[in-house]
Amino acid sequence: MHGMSSRFATRNADEESRNMAGLSFHTSLFGDYSIEETVAILVDLGFNAIELNMESSPDFHAHLTPDATPDERAAIVETIRSSGLCLSSLSPHCDMIPADERMRQEAIEYIHRSIDLAVDLGTDIVHIASGWITEEAGEDLCWQWMVEATRACVDYGRERDVKVAMEAGVFPGLIVWSPETLLKLIELVGYDDFYVNFDPSHFAAAGLDAVAAFLRLQDRIINVHAKDGRGGRDAFEFPALGDGDVDWPGLAQALIDIDYKGYVAVEYEAHFFSKGYPKDPPGAARQSKKFLDRVLSDWLQ
Repeated sequence: MHGMSSRFATRNADEESRNMAGLSFHTSLFGDYSIEETVAILVDLGFNAIELNMESSPDFHAHLTPDATPDERAAIVETIRSSGLCLSSLSPHCDMIPADERMRQEAIEYIHRSIDLAVDLGTDIVHIASGWITEEAGEDLCWQWMVEATRACVDYGRERDVKVAMEAGVFPGLIVWSPETLLKLIELVGYDDFYVNFDPSHFAAAGLDAVAAFLRLQDRIINVHAKDGRGGRDAFEFPALGDGDVDWPGLAQALIDIDYKGYVAVEYEAHFFSKGYPKDPPGAARQSKKFLDRVLSDWLQ
């Protein structure tokens, strides 16, 4: 058996049957809180699951990396398991197509190590980002690299029963940013087991119809982020849920129409990408939960 999954896995058959769908929370907002503190807050607010952030930035601090020791992994598993939450996914986003060959290989190896981490922690979903088209390489070569990197990650995940999903972004220059580019990548990769992490905010912020995008991608979606967006690709914002351009009633109905059974994970970044939102992790989580309980009430039943 690969890694330490027999000792550390957070899920079992009973948990799988109980936790097929519900609300999760991406922990980037709680970067200044310990995992134990974050879990306690999410349990108190009534979330079903947690999505552990693996990215670091000036405002976001990773809760773990593939460098986590066996003891650290075991402690995370025990914290989540004992709380009653499920670990819905990991999010080791990085640029997969830098012009430097060594850096591209390091990116693939980072995702491979993150997949190993997912096995040890007991989640079967790892979602990744694409990368930026560079003038040095040109678009055609960047697409070739994107396909090669994606296949390498999906192949590695398949051997370990971990599903790899791509998240489209909104930042100018990203190679995967729209339903069309996601579908292009899916076609070029050519795998039936390559999936989508659907973030409606990125489509809305790009001026696209997020609900229409969801329906076009529905056959591949295995994880959904709850985040709002507005402003256009060159001036995008991610405000609090309900303050952007996502058609939430329409998306709620789409979840029902396709019988979506995965998690909807709040990813709150309003304090960083929009003005007028203080950084208040517990308050933002509470507000987000209240909003989703209302707009997704029929799906959550």
